[in-house]
Amino acid sequence: IMFDRVERKVHERNVDHPGKRNDFDLLTMSLDDWIERPDQSMYDFLDFIFHNHMPENRKHAQAALHKKEYLAKASHPDDVHITSGKHSDTDELVQSLRDDAVFGGILARMEVLFESFLHQHARS
Repeated sequence: IMFDRVERKVHERNVDHPGKRNDFDLLTMSLDDWIERPDQSMYDFLDFIFHNHMPENRKHAQAALHKKEYLAKASHPDDVHITSGKHSDTDELVQSLRDDAVFGGILARMEVLFESFLHQHARS
């Protein structure tokens, strides 16, 4: 919902400052794909974030490690995975994402960006 506003803001900034180009890229993926194909989903995510700044073999290795860890967690019958849909509220999911080694920092920076944007938008 907010991505359209951010994209518009980036476009306006590019018009205001033609010598300094900013890009806004967005990756979306379904939770079903993330659950059913954890290795491919992680690879797609790493490729989106790092492009050619991370070697292909490292992306594949990290994706394979993610799949191994994901399947190990999912195989414990006593341990209900956060993505199983058996939780009545989202607080645990939000905290899990914030604490995640891969996503925590990225999501924190996105949250700051959106809060800053909302604050500026409220003043105008």
